[in-house]
Amino acid sequence: MNTLIALLAAGKSTRFHGVKLAQLVDELGTSLLEDSYHKLKWVADKSDAQLVVILGGHEKQLSPLLPDDAEYVVNHEFAMGLSTSIYQAVCFAEKYNMDNLLIALADQIAITTDEYLSLLQALSLKSRVCVIFDKALSVPAIFCRDDFDKLAALSGDNGAKSILMALNQAGKLHTVEMSSAAFDIDTPNELASWISANNLL
Repeated sequence: MNTLIALLAAGKSTRFHGVKLAQLVDELGTSLLEDSYHKLKWVADKSDAQLVVILGGHEKQLSPLLPDDAEYVVNHEFAMGLSTSIYQAVCFAEKYNMDNLLIALADQIAITTDEYLSLLQALSLKSRVCVIFDKALSVPAIFCRDDFDKLAALSGDNGAKSILMALNQAGKLHTVEMSSAAFDIDTPNELASWISANNLL
């Protein structure tokens, strides 16, 4: 099966009051965007998947942080919400005739490469996979081609949770417990707390 991994990195970072994904997260000078990209690139190479980054807000500051060979598309409608980035990911998946689409968020810093890989490995159990924490369904999640129309039809700042809930109720979703997915970086304080807790700077 052909799988596309879409790293969503198009947000306005409104609560951060700055270019969140350009912030450094370790002593090596790695940005939050680079941290997520390198994790998922390793996973993509390991699983023979394709990786694309969806940029939008702060695209001029973020695109230079990606490797020269990184594939990315610019979501010019990013101000209309998360759904527009999901739409761009679906369009890319359809363009390259992908069977599956893994949607990941660039600010979920606590998720490890092995945890991302576990989602792809779970594809053998069911055609859709998502993480669950505190009984809540969430991304990262993997959808199949049959879901692309529903994903493309999302609007505003709505993510894919409604689709995941419907799939789960229909018994068509495999869930993977992943407490690390509960943490993301939205504010400077959250970034500082993460860095301090992990002795990264």
